[in-house]
Amino acid sequence: MMECQDDADDVSTTAVAKKKIMPKRKRKFNRDNNKRHRSTSKEQQRREQRSGAAADNVDAPVDAPAEENGADVQPAAIATPTPTKRIQQPSLCPSHKVRNAEKKAEGFFNECVKVQNQLNEEKIKTEQLKQELQQLRQQLIDDKNMHEDKAEELKDLLSS
Repeated sequence: MMECQDDADDVSTTAVAKKKIMPKRKRKFNRDNNKRHRSTSKEQQRREQRSGAAADNVDAPVDAPAEENGADVQPAAIATPTPTKRIQQPSLCPSHKVRNAEKKAEGFFNECVKVQNQLNEEKIKTEQLKQELQQLRQQLIDDKNMHEDKAEELKDLLSS
C-alpha cells in the first residue's frame, strides 16, 4: 500500500516537473500611445552578441562582452548596421496639421505664381514675334510692289 502511494507521488511530481511553464507573452504595444517598441541597431547588436555568447559559453555572464565570453567577433559584422523597419511618424495635433497644410498650400500657390509669370513672359514674347513677323510681311509686300513697279518701268523704257 505504501509503495503505491509513493509511486503516485512520484508520478504527480514528475508530471509537474515535466510540465513547461510558459512565460507570459510580452506586450507588443505600449499602453500610452499604442506604438510598437522599436529597438535601435546598437541594442540589436548587443542582443546578437549575447545570444552568440550564450550559445558558445553557457557559464559566462550575460553582461560580459562577446570577446571575454569566447565568441569570435568579426569587426566587419559589428560595424555594418542591421536594417531596421521604417519608424512611423507620430500623428500631429490639429493645429500642426493646419500649419502643415498652410505651408503646403503656400508652396503650391508660390509655384502657381511662378508658372503664371513664365506664361505671361511667353505671351509677351509671342506678341513681339507676331509684330516682327507682321512687319517683315509688310516689308516683303512693299519690296515686291516696288520690284513690280520697277519691272514695268523697265518694260516701258525698253518698248519705247
